[in-house]
Amino acid sequence: EKFELHKIGITENGEWYLFSGDEALIESGEWIYSKEKYPVFLSPNTGELIYERNGRKISLKPDIAFPIVHGDYGEDGRLRGLFDIMGIRCIGCSAEAGAVTFNKHLTKLIALSKGIDVCDFFCINGIIAGSGAVGTEIDIFDAFFIKVFFYCLF
Repeated sequence: EKFELHKIGITENGEWYLFSGDEALIESGEWIYSKEKYPVFLSPNTGELIYERNGRKISLKPDIAFPIVHGDYGEDGRLRGLFDIMGIRCIGCSAEAGAVTFNKHLTKLIALSKGIDVCDFFCINGIIAGSGAVGTEIDIFDAFFIKVFFYCLF
Protein backbone atom coordinates (compact mmCIF):
# COMPACT_ATOMS: atom_id res chain seq x y z
CA GLU A 1 0.00 0.00 0.00
CA LYS A 2 1.07 3.53 -0.69
CA PHE A 3 -0.03 4.99 2.65
CA GLU A 4 0.02 3.83 6.25
CA LEU A 5 -2.93 4.78 8.46
CA HIS A 6 -2.18 6.14 11.94
CA LYS A 7 -5.14 6.67 14.26
CA ILE A 8 -4.83 9.64 16.59
CA GLY A 9 -7.47 10.05 19.29
CA ILE A 10 -8.14 13.17 21.32
CA THR A 11 -9.73 12.74 24.75
CA GLU A 12 -12.35 15.06 26.24
CA ASN A 13 -9.47 16.59 28.25
CA GLY A 14 -7.58 17.43 25.04
CA GLU A 15 -4.92 14.73 25.40
CA TRP A 16 -3.66 13.31 22.09
CA TYR A 17 -2.85 9.61 21.70
CA LEU A 18 -1.76 7.38 18.87
CA PHE A 19 -3.96 4.30 19.08
CA SER A 20 -2.80 1.01 17.58
CA GLY A 21 -5.47 -1.30 19.00
CA ASP A 22 -8.66 -2.84 17.69
CA GLU A 23 -10.79 -0.30 15.80
CA ALA A 24 -13.94 -1.64 17.51
CA LEU A 25 -12.63 0.01 20.69
CA ILE A 26 -12.79 3.40 19.00
CA GLU A 27 -16.50 3.14 18.27
CA SER A 28 -17.28 1.94 21.80
CA GLY A 29 -15.06 4.59 23.41
CA GLU A 30 -13.03 1.90 25.19
CA TRP A 31 -9.83 2.86 23.34
CA ILE A 32 -9.18 5.41 26.11
CA TYR A 33 -8.55 2.54 28.56
CA SER A 34 -6.41 0.51 26.17
CA LYS A 35 -2.72 -0.20 26.74
CA GLU A 36 -2.26 0.27 23.00
CA LYS A 37 -2.33 4.05 23.13
CA TYR A 38 0.70 6.31 23.27
CA PRO A 39 0.84 10.03 24.11
CA VAL A 40 1.46 12.13 21.00
CA PHE A 41 3.29 15.44 20.99
CA LEU A 42 3.04 17.94 18.16
CA SER A 43 5.92 19.84 16.64
CA PRO A 44 4.65 22.93 14.81
CA ASN A 45 8.22 23.61 13.66
CA THR A 46 8.57 20.34 11.75
CA GLY A 47 4.94 19.31 11.25
CA GLU A 48 5.63 16.02 13.00
CA LEU A 49 3.60 13.96 15.44
CA ILE A 50 5.99 12.44 17.96
CA TYR A 51 5.33 9.55 20.32
CA GLU A 52 7.28 6.98 22.30
CA ARG A 53 6.72 3.26 21.95
CA ASN A 54 8.72 0.54 23.70
CA GLY A 55 11.32 3.12 24.76
CA ARG A 56 11.83 4.35 21.20
CA LYS A 57 10.95 7.86 20.00
CA ILE A 58 8.99 7.76 16.76
CA SER A 59 8.23 10.75 14.52
CA LEU A 60 5.46 10.76 11.95
CA LYS A 61 5.14 13.34 9.21
CA PRO A 62 1.57 12.94 7.94
CA ASP A 63 0.88 13.34 4.23
CA ILE A 64 -2.72 14.27 4.97
CA ALA A 65 -5.09 14.37 7.94
CA PHE A 66 -8.69 13.15 7.97
CA PRO A 67 -10.17 14.88 11.03
CA ILE A 68 -13.20 12.82 12.04
CA VAL A 69 -14.22 14.81 15.09
CA HIS A 70 -17.31 16.40 16.59
CA GLY A 71 -17.83 19.51 18.66
CA ASP A 72 -15.49 22.09 20.13
CA TYR A 73 -11.87 21.99 18.99
CA GLY A 74 -12.84 19.87 15.99
CA GLU A 75 -15.70 21.26 13.98
CA ASP A 76 -15.02 24.84 15.01
CA GLY A 77 -11.89 25.24 12.84
CA ARG A 78 -9.28 25.07 15.59
CA LEU A 79 -7.98 21.62 14.66
CA ARG A 80 -7.79 22.59 10.99
CA GLY A 81 -5.96 25.78 11.99
CA LEU A 82 -3.43 23.72 13.93
CA PHE A 83 -2.85 21.47 10.92
CA ASP A 84 -2.42 24.60 8.76
CA ILE A 85 0.25 25.93 11.15
CA MET A 86 2.02 22.56 11.07
CA GLY A 87 1.92 22.42 7.27
CA ILE A 88 -0.21 19.24 7.25
CA ARG A 89 -2.70 18.96 4.41
CA CYS A 90 -6.20 18.22 5.61
CA ILE A 91 -9.54 17.22 4.12
CA GLY A 92 -12.62 19.27 4.89
CA CYS A 93 -13.38 22.94 5.03
CA SER A 94 -10.93 25.71 5.90
CA ALA A 95 -10.36 26.84 9.48
CA GLU A 96 -12.29 30.02 8.73
CA ALA A 97 -15.31 28.17 7.30
CA GLY A 98 -15.33 25.81 10.29
CA ALA A 99 -15.25 28.71 12.74
CA VAL A 100 -18.07 30.58 11.01
CA THR A 101 -20.41 27.63 10.47
CA PHE A 102 -19.90 26.27 13.98
CA ASN A 103 -21.43 29.54 15.20
CA LYS A 104 -25.04 29.07 14.10
CA HIS A 105 -26.03 32.66 14.86
CA LEU A 106 -23.21 34.09 12.74
CA THR A 107 -24.00 31.60 9.95
CA LYS A 108 -27.63 32.77 9.84
CA LEU A 109 -26.58 36.44 9.78
CA ILE A 110 -24.18 35.81 6.90
CA ALA A 111 -26.84 33.84 4.99
CA LEU A 112 -29.33 36.68 5.46
CA SER A 113 -26.76 39.24 4.29
CA LYS A 114 -26.39 37.21 1.07
CA GLY A 115 -30.15 37.07 0.49
CA ILE A 116 -30.55 33.45 1.59
CA ASP A 117 -33.78 32.74 3.47
CA VAL A 118 -33.46 31.32 6.97
CA CYS A 119 -36.11 30.41 9.52
CA ASP A 120 -37.03 32.84 12.29
CA PHE A 121 -34.43 32.81 15.05
CA PHE A 122 -32.98 34.71 17.94
CA CYS A 123 -29.75 34.27 19.82
CA ILE A 124 -29.59 33.39 23.49
CA ASN A 125 -26.14 34.25 24.74
CA GLY A 126 -24.94 34.19 28.33
CA ILE A 127 -28.34 33.88 29.95
CA ILE A 128 -28.60 33.21 33.64
CA ALA A 129 -32.13 31.83 33.94
CA GLY A 130 -34.39 34.13 35.92
CA SER A 131 -31.83 36.91 36.20
CA GLY A 132 -33.65 39.16 33.78
CA ALA A 133 -30.36 39.82 31.95
CA VAL A 134 -31.93 38.72 28.68
CA GLY A 135 -35.13 37.17 29.92
CA THR A 136 -36.48 34.58 32.24
CA GLU A 137 -36.94 30.91 31.44
CA ILE A 138 -40.66 31.41 30.85
CA ASP A 139 -40.01 34.37 28.52
CA ILE A 140 -37.68 32.25 26.44
CA PHE A 141 -40.13 29.35 26.45
CA ASP A 142 -43.07 31.55 25.45
CA ALA A 143 -41.16 33.48 22.80
CA PHE A 144 -39.42 30.61 21.11
CA PHE A 145 -40.39 27.08 21.95
CA ILE A 146 -44.16 27.53 21.85
CA LYS A 147 -43.88 29.41 18.54
CA VAL A 148 -41.72 26.69 17.02
CA PHE A 149 -44.04 24.02 18.37
CA PHE A 150 -47.02 25.64 16.67
CA TYR A 151 -45.08 26.19 13.45
CA CYS A 152 -44.36 22.47 13.45
CA LEU A 153 -48.01 21.56 13.95
CA PHE A 154 -49.53 23.79 11.29
